[in-house]
Amino acid sequence: MFCRSIVLASQRRRKAAMRAFTLVELLVVIAIIGILIALLLPAVQAAREAGRRAQCVNNLKQLGLALQNFHDINKQLPTDGWQPMLAVYSANSNGQQVPTWPNASWRWGFHTVLLPYKEQQQMYNTFLEQGVYNRVPWDSGYAFNTTPVPGLKCPSDEQYSYQEGIGGSGSAGARGLEPTNYHGNRGDYLVANGWWESRGVFGTGGYTVINYGMVTDGLSNTAAVAECKIGRQGDRRVGVGFATGAPLNNGSPPSVCWARVGPGNLYTGSIDTAGGNQEIGWDWSDDRIAYTQYFHMVPPNGPSCGDWIEGWAMIAASSYHPAGVNVAMLDGSVRFVNDNIDAGNQAATVAGLSTFGGDNPQQYMGPSPYGVWGSMGTTRSGDAVATAGLVESK
Repeated sequence: MFCRSIVLASQRRRKAAMRAFTLVELLVVIAIIGILIALLLPAVQAAREAGRRAQCVNNLKQLGLALQNFHDINKQLPTDGWQPMLAVYSANSNGQQVPTWPNASWRWGFHTVLLPYKEQQQMYNTFLEQGVYNRVPWDSGYAFNTTPVPGLKCPSDEQYSYQEGIGGSGSAGARGLEPTNYHGNRGDYLVANGWWESRGVFGTGGYTVINYGMVTDGLSNTAAVAECKIGRQGDRRVGVGFATGAPLNNGSPPSVCWARVGPGNLYTGSIDTAGGNQEIGWDWSDDRIAYTQYFHMVPPNGPSCGDWIEGWAMIAASSYHPAGVNVAMLDGSVRFVNDNIDAGNQAATVAGLSTFGGDNPQQYMGPSPYGVWGSMGTTRSGDAVATAGLVESK
């Protein structure tokens, strides 16, 4: 009996040993799981970014469609500011009907008048009844300015989840103003806020109003709206922050902004610290260049700079998508433009071109000095380019 007990105990020990893992086996399993996670995580992140990028493309397609519908009805495109449909007409001393924009109503941007063409007719009607001449775009106490408009932010942006009132220090919209990622093409020549000249799509109402017939460079060759990262105060990252104190003026070249880029792709010198309420893209309804416009001068994801955010401001297209930005063209297509697109001579100025005939340089209408990227930003400069092989259509 005693021997039988010993045999049974020995058998139980052997079976228990067979069921258990050794330390080496456990470590191997853990290592394999770690390797699988390391392999799967980038794939999951890539899949998520692909989904976000697809949503961004769709947002831009909807904006392109809204622009086309706007043009079909109004026989012209929206403007940067001084929207013709928001003007009040009255007779001057000669009996001519002239437009005026009372109480800063000239500053409502192009997104504002596109609302009816983005299935936001009720929001627009309320704006016309209560806000257009009584409120201003920078008024954070006006619900129109703080209301998120569907399709005006890219889900890949760091601040996509920003919500009214919780922007806080360092975030866009600290005063509650709703930001946007989608900026209009102001052209390839640096002008100031309110200047009527424009080589791009969005000029100044009452002076430069573009229609499709004027776009001699071709609708499929001309950019309409591109992405810009929503800015952060005090952020030195190129494409997110804004370099201040830059000596820009009429027709300054992109090299002025490039001179502010230091090691690690960070800005040197002073940067904007005005607060989250004054950064790139901070207010979807405002016409200021830094908030809803950009230039085709610095290539995608390059530096943005100026004397201050609402002064002279050279804004570059930018995004969180790897290696480029999405751009909606005037024909309604959306293209992904790589960061390394030909951007010509970044130190060139219009006044130094052989094609410049003198007079006011901001009225120059010749070929762009900024390569294919600059040519995509012009509507009627005579330098149409075939971009099909250079940028990815969507």
